[in-house]
Amino acid sequence: MALRAYILRSDFSIDSTRPVALETLDALGWKTASLTGSQDLDQSARNLAQEWGIPLTQEDSVVPLDLNKGADNPPKVAQILAKMFQFSGAITFATTVDVVILLKTGNTHFDLEDVVSKNWIRMELGPGQIYRVPAGAKSRFTFSDQKINMTGLAFIKGGLTNAGVVEEKDLDNLTIRAAYLHSVGKI
Repeated sequence: MALRAYILRSDFSIDSTRPVALETLDALGWKTASLTGSQDLDQSARNLAQEWGIPLTQEDSVVPLDLNKGADNPPKVAQILAKMFQFSGAITFATTVDVVILLKTGNTHFDLEDVVSKNWIRMELGPGQIYRVPAGAKSRFTFSDQKINMTGLAFIKGGLTNAGVVEEKDLDNLTIRAAYLHSVGKI
């Protein structure tokens, strides 16, 4: 599956007549790329993560992700995923640090806030896709309406020990939200 992004309607259905350009995602801090033709997927992802501003100097900067049922993830990853599953579909949240995610197997979709147009965007990704999640940017994952069979790598700015997720209700008073809005010209 190639990367696709569309504007969401108010009922959260996809408006396929309104695709979102990669330049729009980039302007919002959500960088994306396809590494499907890469001979060394992991190394290509490492290089791109560093190019996108994720220093991989911490011991826990690169972490495997496995969203298959009963997967054996590192404890901190399991804790963050459990919180995301708790939020899934009903609650908007943001990451506390910049994260780059490489999807190695499976497909996924999630919604991200477009603070410029005041719309929500649905991103759909498949194997070999990589994307950057800016700290403080609002997103929603709806794991309930998709098969959870994804594996990948997360490249985490500052390392896994500094990573977390914040519910929308707690986000507006945090400096990560103000920094994100400033980075996209909304403050």
